[in-house]
Amino acid sequence: MKQLLYRLSALMLLVIVNLTAFAQESSTTTSTTKVDITTDTGGFFNQPWVWVVGGIIFFILLFALIGGGGSSYRRTKTVRRGEGGCRSVTETTTSEDI
Repeated sequence: MKQLLYRLSALMLLVIVNLTAFAQESSTTTSTTKVDITTDTGGFFNQPWVWVVGGIIFFILLFALIGGGGSSYRRTKTVRRGEGGCRSVTETTTSEDI
């Protein structure tokens, strides 16, 4: 059964290859085709300066959204020495919203 399936699939593959070969074969009749190529400058999107300005604006907005709106943390550490070598440490952490 497997051998029969293998032979049928090989036969189908050969038929498809032959059909594509015949489809590409040129015919005996000649035909002429007129090709008209016109250049169009397109819109302003084809201008390089538009893409440069757009990229600069994109990065400015990206950095403004990512970098801004954070908060600033400040840590202060105060060390005091008292009488008899006693040491007092005070740590202060403040956050300021920007």
